[in-house]
Amino acid sequence: MYELKTKLSSDSVEQFINSIEDSKRKRDSLNLMSIISTLTISKPKMWGKSIVGYGNITYTNSTKKEYDWFQFGFSPRKNALTLYLTAYSEDIYSLADKAGLKHGKGCVYIKDIDSLDITVIKKMIQISYKGK
Repeated sequence: MYELKTKLSSDSVEQFINSIEDSKRKRDSLNLMSIISTLTISKPKMWGKSIVGYGNITYTNSTKKEYDWFQFGFSPRKNALTLYLTAYSEDIYSLADKAGLKHGKGCVYIKDIDSLDITVIKKMIQISYKGK
């Protein structure tokens, strides 16, 4: 039986962010957290060892299994700041395409947050967070 590996953790978000060695990735993470805090009332929580998640939902996968999950999350990965979006909508993909961002199912990859129009990120977060 499959066991979901990424689960809500009691680990400290602050300690995780402070442990990021790449100074740009750390700064980008702090900037993103600041943006998210202005758009949502959710407090950040660790999911697994490397995802900062906001909000809680029940996610149903393709096999109809239900899992606790976050509404919006991010991870400061080595190659890019990865946004995890629970609302897989054409609106988000369209925004990502217009901004020149790579994306996959439910993920958007940001190489340089400073080069983006911040309203694009805000719109993606709002769409994902509201589930529209």
